[in-house]
Amino acid sequence: SMVSGDRWKLNLSPDDICELYDLNNDPLELTNLYNDPAHADRVAEMTGRLKEWQVRVGDDLDLG
Repeated sequence: SMVSGDRWKLNLSPDDICELYDLNNDPLELTNLYNDPAHADRVAEMTGRLKEWQVRVGDDLDLG
């Protein structure tokens, strides 16, 4: 599952690598910031938004 905003893109995959990209500074998505402690709050906030969307649309994919 994926969520993005004006600057950030988060890809969550329960069976694969999760990814966070800063699209302003890394438009080619070459530097995965998902495991960078400096971005832990951003990952948590965006994951929460994605899980809220899942509830609204009835998506039951487990994102962990």
